[in-house]
Amino acid sequence: MIIRRKEGRTPYGNRPSVDEISIKTALANFKKALRIDPECIDAMTGLGKVYVLIDEVDLAKNEFLNALKVDPKCYTAHFSLGKLYDSQKNVTEAIKSFKRAMKSDKKR
Repeated sequence: MIIRRKEGRTPYGNRPSVDEISIKTALANFKKALRIDPECIDAMTGLGKVYVLIDEVDLAKNEFLNALKVDPKCYTAHFSLGKLYDSQKNVTEAIKSFKRAMKSDKKR
């Protein structure tokens, strides 16, 4: 996987200044956490957010969906999917995801 640093906007707003080493470290740590605990929702959603930062949208979406398989009421996964769908101009799916987030456990 090639780490790309691009300027501009992500589904999470303006792209923060993140160096390549920080991204690689985050990817490695989240993947390690998932090897230790394959059902760690925080690691799945964290990995998804890192994938968004490096424009790996399909991988990000898969991580958010994996988190929802473990916990169908995961607020962070629903909300992150909503932002992702919104950035892709998929308004219908974005609204569905945001509504699910509002109904879900907001502690996550």
